Amino acid sequence: MAWPATDNFDSYSNGSLNGGAGGSGWASNWANVVGDIFTVQGTTVYQGSKAIEFTGVSGSDAIKRTVSALSGTTNEIVLAVRRATGSLANMQYVFFAGASFRGQIQINGTKIFLATGGGTRDIVASAAADTWYLIVVDIDITNSQWRGKEFGGSYTSYLALDGSGGIDTVQPAPDTGHHGFFDDIRPLASAGPANVKKYMGVAQASIKKASSVALASVKKIEGVA
Repeated sequence: MAWPATDNFDSYSNGSLNGGAGGSGWASNWANVVGDIFTVQGTTVYQGSKAIEFTGVSGSDAIKRTVSALSGTTNEIVLAVRRATGSLANMQYVFFAGASFRGQIQINGTKIFLATGGGTRDIVASAAADTWYLIVVDIDITNSQWRGKEFGGSYTSYLALDGSGGIDTVQPAPDTGHHGFFDDIRPLASAGPANVKKYMGVAQASIKKASSVALASVKKIEGVA
């Protein structure tokens, strides 16, 4: 099966993400695991009118949402992520199968990468602050492996997943002091290159503003011309 769920947060009121039930294809609402630091806001967004902002406080802060357990060889999920200037602590987007840790997308002061007990794979080797990056992860449950890329780029080689079972939970979890944002979770199939203008929710002439980069750099940042 393909990744089943979407959420662009645009239907939410500003304030705590806890209990949020927007989007489609989910098996549960957003639910705090530790703390209450994930906030819906409309000032810094990737697309549309809302995105999620957070700053890690305890080192254990986390929120989660579940889907029906993934299966098969191709489950491609797209996620827009951003870290603020000075945020050198790590940020993790952790994937679980029940209580079993399977892997995480990690952001530090330098790069964005996949990480499991088997090693790492760099998705963005030099990730600038205050810049949105559209990350794609392809999860192969059958062969217990995954790979990643920046949207429009080439996949990394596969990295073995930890644990076992069909992934059913995504859990954003920042370390203390990491100030960042995420937006627009969806299957890759609904964000193909031909639909980038629609997917980003902005006119082509507005990409400079939406991406916080010069238009000439959009190809590098967004992976499209």
